[in-house]
Amino acid sequence: MFRRILLGLLLVISIAACQSKAKTARDYNNRIVNVESRLEPLIIATESDVEKFLTAEQYDKVAAAGEKMEGIIQEKIDSVSKEPAPKVKDGEEFKAAYIKYFRFIKNMYTGYKKLGNAASQEERDAVIGDMQTMLAEREKTISDLQSAQRKFAAANGFTFEKQK
Repeated sequence: MFRRILLGLLLVISIAACQSKAKTARDYNNRIVNVESRLEPLIIATESDVEKFLTAEQYDKVAAAGEKMEGIIQEKIDSVSKEPAPKVKDGEEFKAAYIKYFRFIKNMYTGYKKLGNAASQEERDAVIGDMQTMLAEREKTISDLQSAQRKFAAANGFTFEKQK
């Protein structure tokens, strides 16, 4: 009888521990996705502004917009870096994938800053070439992030809505 009670108690504790880890992992996922989501309106507005500035050949404004976003995204990188990953399966890998993704975005804005600060059309052309090379990595960077997120969710027993 005592054995059955002990086994039942261990089962309840195990289930509770698993649910707790899943909640911890899901909450961490949601916090980081929220950081990304809060950047989206800024990115959209900046991209629109940069397009206008480039059309008007206002390169100083392109540089300023790039530098501003570079700083904002670095703050997000610092914030995510400082927060410890949860002690769950693949937590560190998921965190590293998001930091890599944020660094990719920051590098694009560093490119805008360099483009705006270029002293000649030849320098601008070189920067544009570098940015096109970076942009070619965009799909892989996003795919790597999504793969890490799916793996993190599966390893910790939670699901999430796919972003639109």
